[in-house]
Amino acid sequence: MKHISFAVFCLLGAGGVSAQELAPSFTQFFAQSQEALQAMLESPADEGALPAVDVLVSDADPRNVSLTQAGLNAVNFVSSNADLNAVVQEFSGRQAIDNRISSSSIKADVLYSVDQAGANYANMLRGQTINLADQEMTAEAEQIVSNRLAAGGSFSDIVQSGTNVVNIAMADHAIGTAEQVIDEGAVQRVINQIELDAGATVSGQIEQNGVNFGNVMVAERVDDVTRLFAGDQIVENTVILNGSTVPRISQTGSNIANYFAASSIGTVRQLSIGEQRVTNRVLGPDGEYFSHPNIVQTELNYQGASNVVNLMVLRNNQSANQQPVLVEQTAEFEQSASGTSGQSQTGNVIVISR
Repeated sequence: MKHISFAVFCLLGAGGVSAQELAPSFTQFFAQSQEALQAMLESPADEGALPAVDVLVSDADPRNVSLTQAGLNAVNFVSSNADLNAVVQEFSGRQAIDNRISSSSIKADVLYSVDQAGANYANMLRGQTINLADQEMTAEAEQIVSNRLAAGGSFSDIVQSGTNVVNIAMADHAIGTAEQVIDEGAVQRVINQIELDAGATVSGQIEQNGVNFGNVMVAERVDDVTRLFAGDQIVENTVILNGSTVPRISQTGSNIANYFAASSIGTVRQLSIGEQRVTNRVLGPDGEYFSHPNIVQTELNYQGASNVVNLMVLRNNQSANQQPVLVEQTAEFEQSASGTSGQSQTGNVIVISR
């Protein structure tokens, strides 16, 4: 099989720290841009275009060609196997992955597989014990993954996936005081779009997957936590079919904000006033929605559209000391999901395992 691959990995060394033993405190600010554009376009004159791909047919695998685009951005990263005193992380910049494939002149005697993927990570923190954790995604900050394919020809499988992650704090033992904020105006967005010509065929499956994570905290013990989600988490999966054949299609969208898991919890305050939106669409040439047995849009952990906010999991505590838990959770915002089936909205949930 012939492989044509383009991969971009943008990591800012100035904003990332990883070591066995770290100084007790860190402060990280990022207000710039990390952007990766990868394009396979029909015309070299098009903006960002690459030269036309000339497929060389081999004797061993004469008709299989793999087109792969993968991008990764990461900033403000602290990982330690020691205790940390205070860590402050602020992300006010832009992370963008833009993958594009566009051609109406793909060779008719070649079977193509397509894989487009992008991931953005900001404000990632891990330690043994963290005395103070302060993480913020400011109003002007943005994380976006865009995967677009417009083509004809014969395809085996087409896969598009995007992941955005911000404000993650994990401690093997304990977190003392913590604040995680996603301000109003901050955006996490995944856009997956496929448009197939009238004569295009897909012998395998089309898969589209988008996930946004914001304000996630995991530890054995957490003393005092305040969290605000006021931004936007958006997943848009779209397939446009200009022919009469409907291939197997799987679309997944998940938004998760203010997720918390610990065995021992002191005081938790969580406020959500932003927006979570998932849109799964399969459209015909006239723009009308398709509903067909080959189209699967189901629930979280499988396929479908799911929005989750203010979810707290109080795990089994092996200690005999059961301290009081003070929890305040407020969700005042819109959750929306669209597709042919399998949408779920979840807010203000506490799960206790004892």
